[in-house]
Amino acid sequence: SNCFLVLSGRLSGDIVLKAVRVGIPIVASISAALNSGIDVAKKANLTLIGFVRGRRMNVYNAPERILP
Repeated sequence: SNCFLVLSGRLSGDIVLKAVRVGIPIVASISAALNSGIDVAKKANLTLIGFVRGRRMNVYNAPERILP
């Protein structure tokens, strides 16, 4: 899919699972990723990014989708 999801809240397992179900490969937020969200992202090979601030971010899974 050629889209991604950007949020302002925490990345919970429920939110990440919804993204997986509709085929969104990248989910990012300015907030933290919860352990449940990280677990779902790893099982689904979804790129999960938290604490996005300018050019800084924490990539929790599948960093190969992120370009430098």
